[in-house]
Amino acid sequence: EPNILICFIDKFSPPVINVTWLR
Repeated sequence: EPNILICFIDKFSPPVINVTWLR
């Protein structure tokens, strides 16, 4: 699921990228 991907990226990347993924 995309949620797991976002969580994984959030741990390896800053929250700025996380916001981009959510969009």
